[in-house]
Order: sequence, then C-alpha cells, then structure tokens
Amino acid sequence: MVVNAGESDAQVATPTEQGGTRGAAAFPAAGSASAALASAVLRLRARVTDRTLTASVAVCVFLGLLLRNRWVFTRTVYEYGDEALNSIQVRQGKALELLTGHYSRVGFHHPGPAFLYVQTIGEVLFHDLVPVAASPFGAQQIALLALNAIVLALVARIVWRNTDSLVFALLAVVIPLVYLGYRSATIGVNPLSSTWMPYLFMAPTLLLMVSAASVSTGRLRDLPTLTFAALLLMHGHVSFILIVSGIVAASVALPILRRLRTRTPQWQFDRRAALVSAGIAAVFLLPIVANLVKHWPGEFGKYVKYGNSSQAGGHSVGRAVEYMVDYWWHGAHPVYAMLVIAAVAVLCAATYPDPRIRRYLVGAVVAGLAASALMVYYAARGIDEIDQIYIGQWSSMVEPLLLWVVAARLWTAFRPVRALTGQAVLVAASAAAVVAALAVPQASNPYRGFPQTPRVVAELEAFSGGRTVLLDVGPDIGPNVPGVVLQATRTGHRICLLDPGQALFVTDDYVCTAADRQTGVEVYAREPKDTQPSSPTTIGVLDRTRFSTKP
Repeated sequence: MVVNAGESDAQVATPTEQGGTRGAAAFPAAGSASAALASAVLRLRARVTDRTLTASVAVCVFLGLLLRNRWVFTRTVYEYGDEALNSIQVRQGKALELLTGHYSRVGFHHPGPAFLYVQTIGEVLFHDLVPVAASPFGAQQIALLALNAIVLALVARIVWRNTDSLVFALLAVVIPLVYLGYRSATIGVNPLSSTWMPYLFMAPTLLLMVSAASVSTGRLRDLPTLTFAALLLMHGHVSFILIVSGIVAASVALPILRRLRTRTPQWQFDRRAALVSAGIAAVFLLPIVANLVKHWPGEFGKYVKYGNSSQAGGHSVGRAVEYMVDYWWHGAHPVYAMLVIAAVAVLCAATYPDPRIRRYLVGAVVAGLAASALMVYYAARGIDEIDQIYIGQWSSMVEPLLLWVVAARLWTAFRPVRALTGQAVLVAASAAAVVAALAVPQASNPYRGFPQTPRVVAELEAFSGGRTVLLDVGPDIGPNVPGVVLQATRTGHRICLLDPGQALFVTDDYVCTAADRQTGVEVYAREPKDTQPSSPTTIGVLDRTRFSTKP
C-alpha cells in the first residue's frame, strides 16, 4: 500500500528532492531583495497542495470561461436542434428518470446520461433554485463550463503529482487552452464554451490520457480520476467503449513490459484509490444497468446490430488515416506534420533526464499515440459517413498533449540560470496567451436559439383552443420542432408527435398517446422551399418550418 497516496511527490519528498529547493541554488548573491523574493516563492510553493492547486486552477478557468459567456445572466435562449433534444432529456433527468445518453443519428441512444445529468444539475441549481441564469439553457451552460474547468484542474493535479513541477502543471493547462483557442478559429466556437456533445468530449479525453499515463507508471493513486474520465466518455458515446479500453490497455501494458524486462515489481497497490474507483464506477454504471434491466437488451442490442451492419465502417486504412490527421493539422501535408510532432514528442520523452518523470512522459506519449491509432481503427470500421467531420473532434486533444511533452523537455533543457526570472517570464507569457485565447469572439458560445419560438407556440395554442397539438412531421423532424415541443411543455401546454418513431428524438414522453389522439387537433410541420405565412392554411412559421392545417 502506498503511504501518502493523496499527496503529490513534492509534498512527501525530502528538500533535496524538491525542484523548488534545487532552484534555490540558482539564486546566487543577487542582493537581499532577490533572496527575499526567492524565499517568498519557495514558501508559497511549499504551501501548494493537491487541493489548493486543483481549486485554484478550477476557479480561474471557470471564471475566465464564465466571463466570456456572461450572456447566460441576461439572455433568454429558446433552444432548437440538438440542444432542444438534450433539454427534453434534461426534463427526464429532473425527475430522475433519465437512463440513457443523447440520441445518435444512426438510430440509438448512447450508453449513459452523465453529461445530461450535469446539465440537469445546472438547470436545477442556477435556474430553478437560485435563478441567476436568464434561461434553463443558460443554467445548463454554467454547469458545463464548471465541468470543463474541473476537468482541466484535475489535469493540472495529475501532472503536479507526477512531476513535482508547478511549471509543468501550468503548461498542462495553458497549452490546451491556447490550442483550443486556436482551434476555435476553424470550428467556430471554443469547445470549452460549447454545449454540443462532440465538443464536450474533448477536455475529458485529455484527462483520460494524462490519468492513464499516471497509472502507466505503476502507481494507482490516480486510478479514481482515470475511472471518472473513462466512464464519463463511455457515457457520452458508444465508440468510447472501444477507444477508452484500448488506451487503458496500452497504459497498463507499460508496467507489465517493464516487469518482464527488469524482473522487479512495478505496481504499487493503493487500497483507498481502488475503493474510491469502485464507488465511482458504481455510480456511472447504475443508470446503464437499470436501463438494461428495464429494457433488455436496451441500447446494447442496437449497438451490436449496427456494428454488424453494412452501414458501419467499410473505409480503407488510408482514408481513415486522412480522417484522423485532419483533426491534427489543416495546412499542407498533414500526415508529415503529425509524424514530426509525434517523433519529436517520443524523442523528448525518451531523453528526459529524471527517470521517474521520464516514465510518466513516456506513458503520456503512449496514451496519445494509442488514441490516434484507435481513431484510425474506429474511422475504418465504425463510422458510417466518414465525411462527417465532427465525430472525431476528441482525438485532436492528442496534439496539445504531445506539445506539452515537448514543452516539458525544452523547459528542462533550457532552464534559465535565474530560475525565478524564468518562471516569472513563463507565467506572464502563459497569462498573456490564455487571455488572447479567451479574447477571441469564438470563446463566447455563439448559440442563440430562436427568439421567435414562444410566438409560434402561442399561435399553435390559440389554434388548438387549449387542446393537445398533434404534430405530423413527415419523414424528418427537422431542427425546429423539438424547440417548439420543449417550449410548449415549459409553458404548461402539450404538443406531441404522431409518429412513434420520433421517440428516438423526443423520448416516449412526447409521442402522442391514444388519449391525445382522441382529444387533440392535428397540425402539420414541414420545411417547404417557400414558407408562406400568409397562406390560409398556415398557423405559424419558425425559421424554415411551416406549421399548417395541411401538409
């Protein structure tokens, strides 16, 4: 059993082992002022603990993101599209009836509701109980910002534990923040500020890789964090069952290989970490198991059916590689750019002078490369429409991880003689880079919803005379109908869909029952090329969708 498993190595190391004390030798006779400042820095560093570091990073990142998304306090957002569908499921979450994740366009729901319950908690806390958000969607946004901030704080915590370096912990947060700020220019939004599911997977993927790297050193103290990140991602998308398992397997293989090579024990069992991990796993598995018991074989039967169908995969390895590297590099020769970054990261990890930190860096590189290889496999065997560029957004987090490995090695290789000066410059440069990344317009979620939704709901309510509106949506529900269904529910009215197949999108709660059909009034929702509000059959128009008495 590991002693002091809840502390970083820096907290239990002897003074000569701590990077800060070694740095004290770099403060020569530079005057009493420099010596006093150096002493103050060392005292401050000595006070840093896992809890203080995690809390500080979480608060700073959360406040930065919230500042850029302060519209949540003033703007009322009426959802449409995927956000409206997620909010419909959030209503199930508020009743503790939500057992599955969000819908997939291929005909099933993803394994678990973890992300949706985060949104549920946000809506309950920041809109229902303490109404600081102007709308339920804004409250959900606050909760997701907090989740991303906590995830990045845990990244810093794990790096701090494994390297004893506040500089490395700082870089582990700054590099992803700056990278995502850069990425936002091409995808239109900073993923940390987005509520769209493919972007919500990105920060947890980074946490998965850094925590897997920690476990790859043979120490299990970060097993709870690995369990949290792994199951959070598995809840979010069925493909992560394979991808997460592969990354974890690659990380576990490293100490096994070292054991075979050195003939010395590699694992340091931590009973407390194992028990906490089991508790986390139980919480995440509860809704999945409950859904299996209630609806056997549940969504997993659909996963097997899809995986065995001709719809899944069927792409060449070359096309899959092109798909994967597109998330790395958008300039010329993306494959070469990826190979260069990967090769430099491998070299930097393998040549790091401290063997304990080198072991962690190697684990990080292995986790990143395993993630990329699994992305290629999934693209070849699992993705149906490989031109859909959103599916693998999570895999782009391999790049900032490898860039962090390179930065850590360069910092060690070119550490300035005056450590205090170098650290001050690094902190200032990092702060400027983060401010620049958050200052771009894309750092604020551009999602605005449809302000016209309440008007259309009122028109439908007036037409129905208070009766249930029975919507015939034809072959495609479209992006606007879910928002109308949601807004009607929030205002005490009922709009349901006649087609039972639409339960995939709006859940069974909003499929018309026999009682609805007996008393309700039928309305058609279509997206014609020319919407005509003045048509005698038209009740209302929302964006491209016309609600009318005739199809």
